[in-house]
Amino acid sequence: MGMGGSSLAPEVFQETFGNAPGYAKLRVLDSTHPGSVRAVERDIELTQTIFLVSSKSGTTTETVAAMTKFRKLGGRAVWSITCYPDTPVGRETDLLLSTEMAPITVKGKHRADPLQGSTRVRVPQGLPGDRDHRLRPAAHRPGSDDRAGP
Repeated sequence: MGMGGSSLAPEVFQETFGNAPGYAKLRVLDSTHPGSVRAVERDIELTQTIFLVSSKSGTTTETVAAMTKFRKLGGRAVWSITCYPDTPVGRETDLLLSTEMAPITVKGKHRADPLQGSTRVRVPQGLPGDRDHRLRPAAHRPGSDDRAGP
């Protein structure tokens, strides 16, 4: 879940390539419209869902609200991608995925590949079946220096 540029590239990959058999199904939520949120609630099994939350700032109001809602509903796990770990998105997560800041001149939807955007693209791209292990970013659990692959 994310808004605008944080979810655009994963949505394009999902629409273009779909899901590989035997891999997780990717579902993008980038809307606060009640019907869109209800559709996600209806179509997923909360106890079998990993929520991947993406927000460059870590404070995007709509993203934080969606993250909070699905966590309270009993979502299995929340993994987050943000440049700023000491934010609502960075603190309220089970797994914080490492990311770097793209140059300030790279904005929103254009962040699909440069530095920070690459993590937001590659993790959602890998969950539904991208078998290229080179695309897996480093990840780390908040409060730990241990690093592990997703």
